[in-house]
Amino acid sequence: MLRRKFVVALCALLLLGACAEGERPSVAREDLVFVRSDSGLAVLQVAGGGAGTLYARDGGVPTADWSTVISADSQEVAGTHLVALDPASREERWSLDVPGNHGVTVVSHDGNAAALSPYRQLHYSEGRARTRLIVANGETGEMKDFDLAGNFEPEAFSTDLSSLFVISFTPPKAPKHYQVRRLDLASGKVEDVFTPHGELQGTMGGSSRVQTANPDGTRLYTLYTVPGGKHGEDKAFVHVLDLQQQWAHCIDLPAEFYPSAGRATAITSAPDGRVFVVNAKTGALAELDPVGLSVGRSTTIEMPFGSSWSSAAADGETLYIARGTEAIAVAISTLAVEDRWTLDEKITGLQITPDGELLYLGLSNDLARLEIATGDIETIAPSGIGKIRRFGPAPESVAIGNFTCAC
Repeated sequence: MLRRKFVVALCALLLLGACAEGERPSVAREDLVFVRSDSGLAVLQVAGGGAGTLYARDGGVPTADWSTVISADSQEVAGTHLVALDPASREERWSLDVPGNHGVTVVSHDGNAAALSPYRQLHYSEGRARTRLIVANGETGEMKDFDLAGNFEPEAFSTDLSSLFVISFTPPKAPKHYQVRRLDLASGKVEDVFTPHGELQGTMGGSSRVQTANPDGTRLYTLYTVPGGKHGEDKAFVHVLDLQQQWAHCIDLPAEFYPSAGRATAITSAPDGRVFVVNAKTGALAELDPVGLSVGRSTTIEMPFGSSWSSAAADGETLYIARGTEAIAVAISTLAVEDRWTLDEKITGLQITPDGELLYLGLSNDLARLEIATGDIETIAPSGIGKIRRFGPAPESVAIGNFTCAC
């Protein structure tokens, strides 16, 4: 197994340039990378050895591909100004004014709709008997205000924008259980979600989770862990929410996926829709079958070592996994480790360029840019964005709490 120590390039490279004679001529290029930092969301344009900020905002929710960021400016008197921007061009896609003081909770895959909640109810753990949700459609200019009996948190929009999937917490004022349900945006009724076979899903325990959406936005994959208690077995599963056909299904994972799942686990979708789940603590790696709704392949490999959050990203041929200061490349065809690198800082996330030639790695304050074909690395220091909490398009890891899940 090849081990490489990342080194800082000693010459000023253009991204596809070279440091020595005989290598291919340099070609100027620009890449967009996505950052969640202490200062908020940022979209950076990386060119040569520098990174300029195209978009920066304290708050806002991006679509899965970051083609749109929807944010809310709230003032107690004037209400909330909701605006959807293309962060690359900084052009406004649409905007609406909403009465009251609200924050954006989830956005649709196409960036045409957003769900908002009053700031006072943005956290389910506080408990409440009723939930107010506002759904804004920027394409039609329509706003709907829902006053629901119960404690709900928005999860995702259906692709046709007819439904908003929500997490229902019960009892509402002191949550101990949760269930995925569906708010019909036409009728305002909260309805059950069924499996592809028309059955309600069973009840099981669940806690920490990480998510990924497939590239076309038709499915949301969420990893849950299930404590077995004194007499049961610990379990982990991936909850599949089909946003097009509006059903849900659970895929049980091998036992190796439970330990330390909160921080050690990453989940990612490849461009062709294949889904990979990783547990860097145990070395477990699985590919999910999106058609058969089962684990297609699974194995154990030597994972990166560290205590920070795990990250994963995939193109058509390679799965990249990072944890702590290490990153590895795994061949998708064989699920075998092909390469391994070590940095001097903890890695905060991964992003592959669309052409698959470069891998960007977020560090605490800088970026590392790896030319995959040669292994050459260059560090880039963006300015004005603060400490990087999470790098790349993947959503932030969240913890839903140690409740019982009816899913």
